[in-house]
This record gives sequence, C-alpha cells and structure tokens, in this order.
Amino acid sequence: MSKTLRLLFLVTDFFFIIYWLITFFHLIPEEYLYQDYQNELLVIWNWSFFPLDILTSFSGCLDTR
Repeated sequence: MSKTLRLLFLVTDFFFIIYWLITFFHLIPEEYLYQDYQNELLVIWNWSFFPLDILTSFSGCLDTR
C-alpha cells in the first residue's frame, strides 16, 4: 500500500473517532442538526454503526507497518 493511501486511511480513522466524540458529547448546536435528529429510530440506526466504526478506526490507528 502506498504511503499516501496509508495516510488517507489514518486521517479517515482519526476523523471517525472525532465524529463519535462530537456525537457522544452533543457538541454540535441544535440549530445545525438535521430535522429528524431526535427521531429515536434514526438515533438507534446511527449508533448501531459505533462498534464497527470504532473497532475499525482503532485497529487502523494501531497498524503502523
């Protein structure tokens, strides 16, 4: 894998982690959220991706080969 592609993956992993921190701590003002942000079904759907995103992001950050 090229160094450029490896760097792009690392940046993507970093921003996935940042996204989940922002989401968890509700750091985005409510007026900037999409219309159905409080819809329970959408919230559950969004959080269903958390384990996969975090596992993938942390494993990508740990892979320093």
